[in-house]
Amino acid sequence: MENELIVLTVLIMLYIIMVFGIVYWLSLNIDEKQNHIKKTARGLKNVLKEYDKEEMVDIQKVSDDVKLLYDEYIQELPNVKKIFPNIIVWLDSILLQLSLERKRVQPLEKYYKLLKNVRDFLNTNNPYSNCTQYQQGILKDINGLKSEHNIMIVDNIIGRTESEFIRLENNIKKNERSNKLSIMIGVVGIIISIILAIIKF
Repeated sequence: MENELIVLTVLIMLYIIMVFGIVYWLSLNIDEKQNHIKKTARGLKNVLKEYDKEEMVDIQKVSDDVKLLYDEYIQELPNVKKIFPNIIVWLDSILLQLSLERKRVQPLEKYYKLLKNVRDFLNTNNPYSNCTQYQQGILKDINGLKSEHNIMIVDNIIGRTESEFIRLENNIKKNERSNKLSIMIGVVGIIISIILAIIKF
């Protein structure tokens, strides 16, 4: 009876530790995205501040500067590419934060319209923004095969390929999350087995 009570107590404690670990892991992932948004918002403000004095802003020039900031940030911290796979996703996250009036992006409030224009300009020039840069390159190459005789066929192939790329990316993200969770559950299972073995002896 006493051993059963000890085992039950250990199992309850391990369950609490496992739940705490999962919640902690999820909060770290959410905080990581917010931290990157906050850091890049400061850099973005410095880039956009240069255009405060100009009456007519050259959207191409601003877009190039914003893209340079994104590329440098990704180069410095390659793991950020998992969170923001391309510049459009990054700008969409910042614009959403601005729409929600979050404090972390407050310095960019007066640049909302300019940022929206930059995002639209970049999206026009990079039409496959839901895909990774490598996938965008493939889709652009396919688009280069267009001629007046096969426009519909190429557009159809591009549409299906883009949908498949997006589906695969979503599956990869789900699998990564599942793998991490499986590893965590496996480790907890091993710990429980060790503790139960120690208790029985």
